[in-house]
Amino acid sequence: MKVTSMSIEISLVCIVLVSVSWCVLNWVWFRPKRLERLLRNQGFKGNSYRLLHGDTKDRATMTIEARSKPPLPDSSNDYIPRALPFFYQTLNKYGRRCFVWNGPVPLVTIAEPELIREVFMKIHEFQKQKTNPFLEKVASGLLMLEGRFWATRRKLLTPAFHMDKLKFMLPALWESSNAMVKEWEEMTSKTGSCEIEVLSYLNKLSAGLISRVAFGSSYEEGKRIFELLTEQIQTVLPVLNAVYIPGWRFIPTKANKRIVDVDKEIRTLLKGVIDKRKKAIKEGAKPKDDLLGLLLESQLHDNGHNNKKHIELSIEA
Repeated sequence: MKVTSMSIEISLVCIVLVSVSWCVLNWVWFRPKRLERLLRNQGFKGNSYRLLHGDTKDRATMTIEARSKPPLPDSSNDYIPRALPFFYQTLNKYGRRCFVWNGPVPLVTIAEPELIREVFMKIHEFQKQKTNPFLEKVASGLLMLEGRFWATRRKLLTPAFHMDKLKFMLPALWESSNAMVKEWEEMTSKTGSCEIEVLSYLNKLSAGLISRVAFGSSYEEGKRIFELLTEQIQTVLPVLNAVYIPGWRFIPTKANKRIVDVDKEIRTLLKGVIDKRKKAIKEGAKPKDDLLGLLLESQLHDNGHNNKKHIELSIEA
């Protein structure tokens, strides 16, 4: 009896090990090579697949080299080799129908208008790629959705981006830009001229514009949210440039724990802004002309048509 039980346990362990080994081999080698063969048969060109890493090491090396080069002259607009050096080289080397390897996953590049049009016309056949789960921490929402979820969210967002609605945001844009220019004028009025580190001001201006247009608040009021977003991007980018191993996000590394903590804090802050505005609308206040107000107004209008009495707006919208 003991021998029989032990034999069963050993058999189960062997089955599990064989299954896991096959899944790993299929993920890192057999499936990528099969996809490579199919892509080449369809006329796509690219580097041969390299075990696990694919083109990620080459891409990271070229990006570092591009950033280490001296700034472009003022008369040059040749910025693509600096911003996307690996993809630029791939297009030049393999043409307008090519692919690159993001680890064991091939990314197809199409630069022919007819094929691009066909892809957009057949959205159900050409599904969006399942991205690295960490990407959702910095870029989620409509961009990542499919099917009826995409249609529902798009229906909510579309009215907020009508030209007549966007015109109401111009005063907020002018106010943020004018405040920056006035600060520069005050700095130059003392000595007649001065040297300004423009990047920091432009970052602050961008954050202020987004804050005013999105939530109707100043940069200082939304400062904590933008600080957290900046930190999240800096933490997530190195992870995105590496090969993602399924399940890695659940490993309690220092970076993973910080990504989760920052995401929770951002969601808490945004939820507080949304709940405060929803409460004001329920009490009879008129929706503001910023993006959040337009979204709430659109949702309220949609709920009215569906005879609903509540307002629901997710953070991802």
